[in-house]
Amino acid sequence: MYKNNSGLIAKMKVSEYKKGLCLTEKLVCINPLLFLNETLGTIHKKMTISLNNKKFKSEVNSKNGEVSDQTIFHYFQKDEIIWAEYSGGEILKGSIIGKIIDNHLEFVYQHINKKNELMTGNCKSYPEHTKSGKIKLKEMWKWTCRDNSSGKSILIEI
Repeated sequence: MYKNNSGLIAKMKVSEYKKGLCLTEKLVCINPLLFLNETLGTIHKKMTISLNNKKFKSEVNSKNGEVSDQTIFHYFQKDEIIWAEYSGGEILKGSIIGKIIDNHLEFVYQHINKKNELMTGNCKSYPEHTKSGKIKLKEMWKWTCRDNSSGKSILIEI
């Protein structure tokens, strides 16, 4: 078995195939199930980090965000569904609902801030482990209210 640059497995070296077919076409011709399994395994890695009953605080946030290091998030997880409550700093009360998609979270959020405004948005969050074993969430979010601006943030497990 041989692997190409993308990690796909072939039964023979590429040079032993008929000229004119790309490696993907050769893999499909030899073993379509192996090709499909290897492709999905390479592209769609499942998230293995559990967020159930974990607490986070903001480490970094864009200037147009309202979350600060005083905002505490309390996450829960059941299978592929995640939800959280958050408050602190400029946030009086907030909630998140979403799901795990492959290696990241996709969710919607809503909160009421100290100006008594209802704020809403959506977010993609990519979890990873730090060297110390804590979970870090790298987020790309977008307001669905006010100016519809977007930003980035990092949450760290506490």
